[in-house]
Amino acid sequence: MNSVYTFLSWDGAGLIIAALIGVVGLLLWNKGRRASSKRAGKPLMWVGGLTSLIALMLLVSSGIHAVTVARMWAKYPPPGKMVDVGGYRMHLLAEGDNRGSPTLVFIPGGHGPGYYFYNMHKIFRDEARSILYDRAASGWSDAGPFPRTSYREAQELHTLLKNSGETGPVVLVGHSYGGMLGLIYAMHYPENVAGLVLLDSGFAELYQNAGAAAALKTIQKASRIQGLLASFGLPNLFQNKQYQEMVNAVLAVYERELSDVWDPLQAIAVAAMNAYGGASLYGEFDDPAAFETGLMRPGALDGIPVSSVTYLGGTDLYSQDSIDFVLNVRPDLDQEGAMGQLNGLDRTRKKIFTLSDQIQTYSVPEGGSHNFVYEMPQFTSALVRDMLSRIANPAARPILGTNLPHGWPGDTLFASDLARPPIPVTTGTDRL
Repeated sequence: MNSVYTFLSWDGAGLIIAALIGVVGLLLWNKGRRASSKRAGKPLMWVGGLTSLIALMLLVSSGIHAVTVARMWAKYPPPGKMVDVGGYRMHLLAEGDNRGSPTLVFIPGGHGPGYYFYNMHKIFRDEARSILYDRAASGWSDAGPFPRTSYREAQELHTLLKNSGETGPVVLVGHSYGGMLGLIYAMHYPENVAGLVLLDSGFAELYQNAGAAAALKTIQKASRIQGLLASFGLPNLFQNKQYQEMVNAVLAVYERELSDVWDPLQAIAVAAMNAYGGASLYGEFDDPAAFETGLMRPGALDGIPVSSVTYLGGTDLYSQDSIDFVLNVRPDLDQEGAMGQLNGLDRTRKKIFTLSDQIQTYSVPEGGSHNFVYEMPQFTSALVRDMLSRIANPAARPILGTNLPHGWPGDTLFASDLARPPIPVTTGTDRL
């Protein structure tokens, strides 16, 4: 499968596949034409002709796709620099001065390109050194080797920073699946990490839950279909309607917050490698070894400040209110599926407290969802500033408040966001 992903990630793959289908069609047609009887040969000629016609249509659409991608690269060149990481290149955009504070490295969710964190980057490049980068097989980076795994991508990030001259220490800010990548990087390269901000992050432990693993499998299959259709320049007409409506609602929020880079983001997404990079990454949990590199190890980050923010923080995860909340966010789930999500969240949040002796937890304010990075940018920037403040003065009280013992309903505090009005923030923990 990895060699298949490598081939299909090339945007000219559709042309070759279409040509091969055409050859098969011509061979069938020719065999039918040479058949000893018209009765035996006519069906073969029909099948061969139809196959050849389909191949011609795919050849045209694949050619249009290849030309579209070539024009896209010409219209939207990389905004940063391309860095060799061992025979292939990754894209890195670094702006701003350190000013005595650690460099910020933003890692978006899923397998998305770095521009998905541009809303935070444009804020913090005026306050610190801020880095966006594209993982291999995303954005402006090369496809790189397959399979894509979080551990491999952590190694690639380390090489990217080293080869680009961006020396540590760094503060990793990761959202969702990107948070898991940040955590794995921090566990394997703790000497290069000054702080870690986990924005409703995924964790390897979460995917030991059958429901979460099944959901990831569904996303993986959808990515494969999307990639194959992209290779031929065809629209995705096979998407589940309810799922597509949910995706469109999320993208509308993204577009509003990322309006100044939305055009290049949409343009670079047409490259087929984006879908195959995600499909490969989401399949990493088929390999038990992935859990060995991704599981949270107690005390692995002792001495390193860690902030972890989730929704439903400080609440009873097994209440009907929590179940209803999940069902509202994930209308594709039933009651049992929602409970599975909450069970995984509960186990993970309890275990994360063993990760570092300097962990701080927060809850997304009311009205926010998993995508609060785009719904509540002020809150997100306050979390990052809170981390920088903790690093600069470990003895100072955190901007966003302190941990609360397990079972407390939570406090309503206010986030000091320097240039913005205060934002109400609810904090809470699940320390046991």
